[in-house]
Amino acid sequence: MTLRQITFNFRLTSQLEHLSYLEISLARTERDFLLYESVNPKFFNTGQSAYISSMDSLLRVNRQVLDNVSTNTIIKRLQLNSKIQLLSQHYSEIEQLFKNLQTALFEYGFENYGLSDVMRQHIHQVEQVLEKEHQYELTSLMLTLRRYEKDFMLRKDKRYLERFDNTYDIFIQRMRKMGINSGLDEKARNYQKAFHQLAAKDMEIGNSSEQGLAYRINQQFSYINHLLNSTREEVTRYSTKRVRNLMIVLIGAFIILPFSIIFIYQRLSGRLLSKLLSFRDYIVKLGEGTLPESIEKQSNDEIGQMVDPINNLTMNLRNTRDFAIEVGKGNFNTHIDVFGNKGDLGGSLIQMKNQLEEVAKQQEIQKNEESQRTWTAEGLALFARIMRTGNTSVNELAVDIIINLVKYMGLTQGGLYLMEKENEIPYFVLAGCYAYNRQKYHQQKMAFNEGLIGACAMEKEPIYMTDLPQNYVSITSGSGNTNPDCLVLLPLIYENEVCGVIELAGFKSIEPYRREFALRIAETIAAHISVMRININTAELLKKSEELAENLRQQEEELKQNMEEMIATQEESERVIQSLKREIIQKDHIINQFDMNILLSDLQIINQ
Repeated sequence: MTLRQITFNFRLTSQLEHLSYLEISLARTERDFLLYESVNPKFFNTGQSAYISSMDSLLRVNRQVLDNVSTNTIIKRLQLNSKIQLLSQHYSEIEQLFKNLQTALFEYGFENYGLSDVMRQHIHQVEQVLEKEHQYELTSLMLTLRRYEKDFMLRKDKRYLERFDNTYDIFIQRMRKMGINSGLDEKARNYQKAFHQLAAKDMEIGNSSEQGLAYRINQQFSYINHLLNSTREEVTRYSTKRVRNLMIVLIGAFIILPFSIIFIYQRLSGRLLSKLLSFRDYIVKLGEGTLPESIEKQSNDEIGQMVDPINNLTMNLRNTRDFAIEVGKGNFNTHIDVFGNKGDLGGSLIQMKNQLEEVAKQQEIQKNEESQRTWTAEGLALFARIMRTGNTSVNELAVDIIINLVKYMGLTQGGLYLMEKENEIPYFVLAGCYAYNRQKYHQQKMAFNEGLIGACAMEKEPIYMTDLPQNYVSITSGSGNTNPDCLVLLPLIYENEVCGVIELAGFKSIEPYRREFALRIAETIAAHISVMRININTAELLKKSEELAENLRQQEEELKQNMEEMIATQEESERVIQSLKREIIQKDHIINQFDMNILLSDLQIINQ
């Protein structure tokens, strides 16, 4: 194996590492596209995205690198062409799946675009009819439908689809029982149909389940990662074996050359025999892998002139040994000089060191990125569990969230401010706070536009500061108060409305990936708290409607009882009146009879 072949080996190794880096970049681009463009109105308005352009560029570069790798003689010698072809097929599959993902996400839409906009319009039509008809019971059912709709979009659980359809059936039955027209039946059916279309599109995208386009793309990346790792391992084993063989050949050459010189000198002069024999013993030791001390120069003749090159060779071999030990330990900053860092062997060793250093850097970068992804995934899972624990109030949830967020991010203190309204005037209330591993219970209220909290809420953008205003916030410990070195403010935004602000502070700067994680958690917290508030309001409305219905039932019972008493009283009055009438008639008859008798008596007297 020649040094040129060694160079080819290193070049192939570098190309395979480049493919691994491209695979990581492609996966990150696909993830960022799904994360950011799903809420970007510009994408839904134009259908264009920087992530799409980046994905196309990365795939184009990836194809070029794969073409170069497939022509490498080592790939053909190791019969790895089938793996390279399989890699190309997986990348082609990723390209097609990503195009399908673009289309599906564009159709899914956001706010005023796509299926999301269609469903929103149908919802407004139903709500307008209910408001016009003053149907509070149906309005309560409509709020329940909206809650199941939000729960499905948040948790991706099909059980909420079933609950939605069951509640929809109850809604239709009560609507028909009430005899409501105004096209409400058709509008409600359009809402149900639009929701099912949106849910189907969401499952097709597969944002957070083991299905859909996103899951299939991640599977392809897993296959690619496995193929690249196995290919690198085979190439590395092959390269190591060939380099070892080359070293054996070089050592053999070093051994043969001195013996040839000794043989020539033995024929030229017998007096040189003893010196040549000493050289022979010296070089034999070199050939056995032993590095003896340098030869002492005793003369300036031809034999003496050979001492310096041999000593120089010994020194360079010793430097080669030290160089290999240092590089093997991972010390790529060694300044050991090997053959002046020139020539075939010296230059190749320096090139090998540089390439191994680059490989080590790429592996360290990949390790850090993997560690960051693991940290983020574990954090998302932690807060998903926290928000599923079933806190009975928003304040309890806020305290639980801020305690775990401060601890998980390795900060010192934090607060979660929620927006409230009084006489339609918004303000912030400190719902939960945490500092120095203990919770501080105290009330804090501020206007909507007050301080950095207000600025973060009004701009709807996160704020990260390392140069804090004096006495803006202090961290209290047993030794006194200390100003923090960094501060991050995160707006809690749900459906483009601010519902709160998270404030975090600490003594050390926050890495970008941790700030990105906090921003993603803020979005989830905003959605969960908003849905929780909607659920609480819905429960209160249901309770009020039940109380109203109970009051109406009691009033109805009272009216019914009063009516029955009035009817009984009226019947009794009728009986009394009839009895009085009969008595009056009898008395009238008696009076008339009495008057008649008197009249007859008077007539008899007159006649007499």
